[in-house]
Amino acid sequence: MNFWEQERKIRYLRGYERSLHEEKKILESIRWLQLRYAAPGMKELDGMPTGSVQSDLSDYAAKLDELQKQYVGQLQKTLDQRQQIQSSIDAMSDETEQDLLRYRYIELLTWEQVAEKIDKQVRWTYELHLRALEHFRIGGGHEKS
Repeated sequence: MNFWEQERKIRYLRGYERSLHEEKKILESIRWLQLRYAAPGMKELDGMPTGSVQSDLSDYAAKLDELQKQYVGQLQKTLDQRQQIQSSIDAMSDETEQDLLRYRYIELLTWEQVAEKIDKQVRWTYELHLRALEHFRIGGGHEKS
């Protein structure tokens, strides 16, 4: 496996962590929306005149529904990405390699913590990681050595 293939696989696996961060941002946005649109009848503080309360309420409801659907779609994408990465790891035939990749990229442990979990020295954990990357296949399965 060349350097670029190794980096591509690592970048793919790190997508799990990026997906978790993205999900956190989306959930924060949803919370903000819920707070922002919780009291639609309240007068805006921008000083601008508003129309009728009935129109304002239906506008608020429509906008809230639209934004929530958008965020739910984004949340589903992050979940799908994490499930795909997890399935790719689960498809590997070597259990130790599976564990190593799961600890490092799913549980986000340090190299020292990973080494402790798999009962290896840190130096050997790096070697095992390289071997696991060789066998790892994006999308699942197990590559032949």
